[in-house]
Amino acid sequence: MRFNKNSLLKQGFCILCCFCFAISGFGQDKDSIARQLREDLHQSTNDSLSTKLRLRLAARYKVLNLDSSRVIAQRALNKIEEAHYKDSIVFWKEKANILNQLGIYSAKQSYNESALSNYLEALHIREKIKDTFGISTSYHNLGVFFRHQKQYEKSIFNFEKSIRLKQQLNKPKSLASTYNMLGATYYLNKKIDSALHYHVLAKVTDTSALAQAKTNGDLATVYYANKEYDKAIKIYRENVQLFKRINNLNRTSLSHMNLAVLLTAIDEKDAALVHLDSAITLAKKVNNRRYLEKQYFSRANINERREDYKQAFLDYRIYKFYNDSIQDIDEAKRITEIELNYAFEKEKLAKDLKIENEASKKRLYFILLVVSLFLSLVVIWLLRRNAKHKLTISKHKLEQEKLEQLKQKLALATRENELRKVIVSNSLQQETLNHVRDDIKQIIDIKNDKERKSALRALSATLLSYKKGLGFSKELHSYLEEVSIDFKSKLDHDFPDLKEQEKELLCLMRLNLNTTEIGKLKSTTVAAIKSSRHRIRKKLGLTSDTDIIDYIENL
Repeated sequence: MRFNKNSLLKQGFCILCCFCFAISGFGQDKDSIARQLREDLHQSTNDSLSTKLRLRLAARYKVLNLDSSRVIAQRALNKIEEAHYKDSIVFWKEKANILNQLGIYSAKQSYNESALSNYLEALHIREKIKDTFGISTSYHNLGVFFRHQKQYEKSIFNFEKSIRLKQQLNKPKSLASTYNMLGATYYLNKKIDSALHYHVLAKVTDTSALAQAKTNGDLATVYYANKEYDKAIKIYRENVQLFKRINNLNRTSLSHMNLAVLLTAIDEKDAALVHLDSAITLAKKVNNRRYLEKQYFSRANINERREDYKQAFLDYRIYKFYNDSIQDIDEAKRITEIELNYAFEKEKLAKDLKIENEASKKRLYFILLVVSLFLSLVVIWLLRRNAKHKLTISKHKLEQEKLEQLKQKLALATRENELRKVIVSNSLQQETLNHVRDDIKQIIDIKNDKERKSALRALSATLLSYKKGLGFSKELHSYLEEVSIDFKSKLDHDFPDLKEQEKELLCLMRLNLNTTEIGKLKSTTVAAIKSSRHRIRKKLGLTSDTDIIDYIENL
């Protein structure tokens, strides 16, 4: 929409530059999203989720490289054929979605036979599983396909089928998109009234800000082509208010600029300058140099028509400043856009990808082999080291156990020797007492008082010399508590009916002392010891053949 041929070409060139810049910026932003999608795909263990991630990844590549998008979608199709849920509705829905995506990418690259084949196969699957919304989407895509083939009757036929289904499903956003597409088809088929009708339907169906902006743009294009400038101007005025409400400065600036172009077309140059000034103010706020370049060029053009040549010259100098500052960048962006939109042919790409994949697989297998061998060697070394360590610990533990056993045997032997010494000492004390008793008898028989007193003093001295022997019973009890503590505890716990003297006798028997040794130690007769043993057997319910100590320890 410009005033003369040269200005139209220049404005078209600037719009193309802005479009290339937008595509490039979006692609840069998309790279980080694509990386995240690849990471999520690598970590995913769910087949259905992996399929969705692959389709999203393919969609992210769509603007930069359609070949890559198609290859990713094809891989998703190959992968889903290996899924374990082939007999489920989920499988067939996902397969239809992949085929639909493949159709979109093929159509954009003019692989028309492949696109139509994928669209029809997706439609067949969706009809088979009765996926109503999927069927409506397939009809929408077929409508787009036939419109590009300029088969407008078929295109309209499929769009109308899609609309009927979406009306039943109450899908306003999707329905508005199909209304817009049908309106565009009628516009290309020179049926302007029908085009306007469906664009208006789209506008009232989806009232979201972005949908309204898109529909308004379509309507303004139709009105401008039909030279209905008043209606086009009204829509651009609505667009200005719409983008102000959602605080989109770039779009508001662009709407002011388009409105200025329309006002210039009807020779309202002063009003056009007002809107152009507003557009420039907003573009400066967001530092959109490409908008400023176009806007200053338009203002120079308007001032030239107003015969304000001085201002037109100043505006042109500012336009030239912005144009020179971005010219090289725009050229690079155009080259990038050409490279992205014109990739290698399908066969060559598939072959290159196959060779690259095979080489990558071989490298990966080799790396995995090397890593596996290294890890195996490390594991073997660790196992051998661990085995040696365990063997060393076992040997050390066995030596410790042997040492402890030896200590226990030495301690037991020492205690037995000590006990035997006690027995011998007790025996000597018993003999001493016998002598004392005999001395007392002799003293009784002495008639002379002087001699009797002398004998008593001698006996008293003798008794004092053996004073320590009188506390032997307590010392024996403490000794047995120490050397037979575990056995004594067992007797206290399991045989509470036994007397302390009987428990003491059992402790002495456990020390392998015979009846005579025990009798001397306890200063009693052998018969008394045997009688005590008989009472113990009776309490325990044992016969004379049963070893008392073995019975107690094995109980």
